[in-house]
Amino acid sequence: MPRPYKKFFEGKNNRRIKNVKFRKRNFNRMRLVVSDGRKCAYCGLEEVPLEIDHIIPKSRGGANRLQNLALSCKECNLGKGNKLPHEIEDNDLRERVIRVRRHANSRKS
Repeated sequence: MPRPYKKFFEGKNNRRIKNVKFRKRNFNRMRLVVSDGRKCAYCGLEEVPLEIDHIIPKSRGGANRLQNLALSCKECNLGKGNKLPHEIEDNDLRERVIRVRRHANSRKS
């Protein structure tokens, strides 16, 4: 397990982390934060609550894999909705989603 994540999962204060699904979800969150920083992947906004966004929505066949996840502020996540990148009407948001998708695809699983 890579060092930044090892401390997160193996600290003595984390004994209550037993559920494998819970652990994997948090592991992916930590990987997103470490690789992308604590900012919205679409607009770059910092210091706001972030959500995990599926770049290709789960409702449209997107997976829970790291290559399909991005940190998103609520406004960008709502603006994107469950649309595929080419279906987004706002040209600026569509270009940002396509850029984020390219970046996410370059991540190692």
